[in-house]
Amino acid sequence: MRVVCGFGLVMALFAITIVGFLPLAISKATASEYVKSLFQVVALSLAIMGAWQYFYVMPAAKKAQEQAAQQQQ
Repeated sequence: MRVVCGFGLVMALFAITIVGFLPLAISKATASEYVKSLFQVVALSLAIMGAWQYFYVMPAAKKAQEQAAQQQQ
């Protein structure tokens, strides 16, 4: 059984979010104040989710794969 982690997917979503919101976030328009705070919340949540997957999910998946390989032998 192969366990696939979505760390690359989270980082891709993080990059897309930054690129998508950046023009609005640096704008001086009134509407950009709302978008800037939304951008900060989304970017922070994606960064936290990426760190969680990198430090907790990926090691657990690797350990599960090693245990499965040992059981097959």
